[in-house]
Amino acid sequence: MVGALVKVVETDKNPTVRIAAIRSLNRLGAPGLGALLTKVVQYDAPMVRTEAYQTLGWLGFPQGVVAMANGLSD
Repeated sequence: MVGALVKVVETDKNPTVRIAAIRSLNRLGAPGLGALLTKVVQYDAPMVRTEAYQTLGWLGFPQGVVAMANGLSD
């Protein structure tokens, strides 16, 4: 199930679906979520980036700070 959700986050064209997958992965405590989200913040959809930033903040993922700082120029 986690693998399928990761694929949705990475490839689905619908931002709302990707956001739902991020939230589901967070609720499941999916391993590697922080690393996935540091990639997600590079996507074009602002809604998806916002969800990824918020989730990184909740996770307290140290590498997420760099991703967030880089995103400030958006």
